[in-house]
Amino acid sequence: MAELTCPACNGTLTPDTMLCPNCGHFMIGDVPLPAIATPPAAASARAASDGHHQPEGGTGAGGVPCTTCGRQVNGTACDHCGTPVGDGAVLELPGGERFALAEGVEVVLGRESREQAIAAALGSLDTVSRRHARVTLRGTEVEVADVESTNGTWLDGRRVGTHPVRRQLPVRIGLGQSVSVEIRGTR
Repeated sequence: MAELTCPACNGTLTPDTMLCPNCGHFMIGDVPLPAIATPPAAASARAASDGHHQPEGGTGAGGVPCTTCGRQVNGTACDHCGTPVGDGAVLELPGGERFALAEGVEVVLGRESREQAIAAALGSLDTVSRRHARVTLRGTEVEVADVESTNGTWLDGRRVGTHPVRRQLPVRIGLGQSVSVEIRGTR
């Protein structure tokens, strides 16, 4: 069987891989799927244009991308693939953009995040470092660590260092003193 590579980071994948261990890009076998960072408007437009029906709730405004297929989810499960929304958390970025976090997948917050939705939401904020903080969902907790940012990372009002700190969801993460994001469980 041919070696598979992730289209997002060119990392090596096994044939049964659903999630690239390097960057978090979702795949099924050798079929790449949209990244979980697909902005809600783009996911809704793609779902409408590719012949798939909209998830329960209409146009998808305010929903989150499915962590398996990338389509917009507003209810408790994706209408397209059936993935329950309760298997993760939602990161709410400045401007209201939402990003689905999957269990155990490290996501870097910053102006140059690999995740398009995060980079777009934070890219113009000069108080946010290029690589500011990293977050990993661990069940009903989130693990947060600073990535040697210029202005510091704050978790529920307390500064965190480069050693990961865990807190029960929901949490507010400060990227410096003037920018914050929230992470809430989906249940």
